[in-house]
Amino acid sequence: MKVRRRFNLFFNFYKSTLFINLPLSIIGFAIGFKVSIFFTVFCTLGFLSAIFYKEVYKKQEYYFYFNNCFSKKKLILFTFLLNVFLTIISEILLSWVFIN
Repeated sequence: MKVRRRFNLFFNFYKSTLFINLPLSIIGFAIGFKVSIFFTVFCTLGFLSAIFYKEVYKKQEYYFYFNNCFSKKKLILFTFLLNVFLTIISEILLSWVFIN
């Protein structure tokens, strides 16, 4: 399978988790008014809630990815690592912007 197609499939799965993850992260930010709470919820509670939602209500979508040679473990790991990567980059950029 071509690399671009694989990445697009991974990214489509990631985008589908953002519909649950981002609103929960924004709610966490609204409660505490701290950016660190947003990123913490984004990497933990929001991520787990999105995966739980997909496990319960969208379980049939995994067949599509499985037929394209992606295991559930790979999809979840990719999503988690991308969340952590984006959080680290965002924290670095925010700290650089507000320090300078």
